[in-house]
Amino acid sequence: MAVQQSDENQKSILLADDNPINREMVKKILENYGFRADTASDGEETLEKIFQNQGFDLILLDINMPKLNGLEVAAVLKKSINEDIRKLPIIALTGNDTKKEDNEIFKAGINSNIAKPVSPKV
Repeated sequence: MAVQQSDENQKSILLADDNPINREMVKKILENYGFRADTASDGEETLEKIFQNQGFDLILLDINMPKLNGLEVAAVLKKSINEDIRKLPIIALTGNDTKKEDNEIFKAGINSNIAKPVSPKV
């Protein structure tokens, strides 16, 4: 059952993942919970959408993407001259749930991480 929010209060999430199946699955989950969701398939597209739109409330960011990986994307965002972009919350999506990667994620300024595969708890 989808959670209904008014458009005015609806939070917008950008999901960046190079796997099209992951993108579609997570996008549907987000939309079922009442979020507005957009997707990007690589690091460059992720940055383009963030800098062009600047209306996202949260970024779900795959760490292992082509062109620019998630750590590189986070570094660009955290160095932005735009304060709203610098403060944008980022949650890393990772298939490698290791202490070393956790340290790299948090050093990059990413707020939290979720191990894949993602499955909603009901």
